Amino acid sequence: MRESNSKLVGRLFLTFGDEDQLQWQGEIVESLQNGYFLCQLFGWLGQPTNCVIRNLSQMTDWHFY
Repeated sequence: MRESNSKLVGRLFLTFGDEDQLQWQGEIVESLQNGYFLCQLFGWLGQPTNCVIRNLSQMTDWHFY
């Protein structure tokens, strides 16, 4: 695992869809192989919902905080 990839673990994020509407809110849970990450998504009230796996290339427009 590369150091730069591990720095994303624990980071929270927001994604926005058309017309800047909030699409997802979540947290990077784990760095997997080949630039893939396990992401925990949260519902509107902050409760965990489901997990998705995304490649770093798919996160270029995510807003991390």
